[in-house]
Amino acid sequence: MTEPTGEVRVRSVRTPQSSNAWEQVADVAGGVLRIGFAVTTLPLALLPAASQQHIRNAAQDIMRAVVTLPGEFSNIVSESVEKWAAEQGVDGPDGGKAPKDEMSDK
Repeated sequence: MTEPTGEVRVRSVRTPQSSNAWEQVADVAGGVLRIGFAVTTLPLALLPAASQQHIRNAAQDIMRAVVTLPGEFSNIVSESVEKWAAEQGVDGPDGGKAPKDEMSDK
């Protein structure tokens, strides 16, 4: 067997950047989700190609819907707040005064 000459390709191993417990929990949760996703999508390989494509399209539509939900909720909330402010007689964000904060000396 000959010795390799020149550059030797070494498999890169991810090293932890910090010892933060939350990051470690997030890494473990991400790994569990990836494994769960792989297990649930395993039967898709048995389906015909057209059915696989339909399921992928449906999953993308669901993901888009989930992503747009927070924006839609914020629009609904902002309209409700504006309606409430109009009913209270508050003119815009600077129209009303906040109650005095007990913790401040002002």
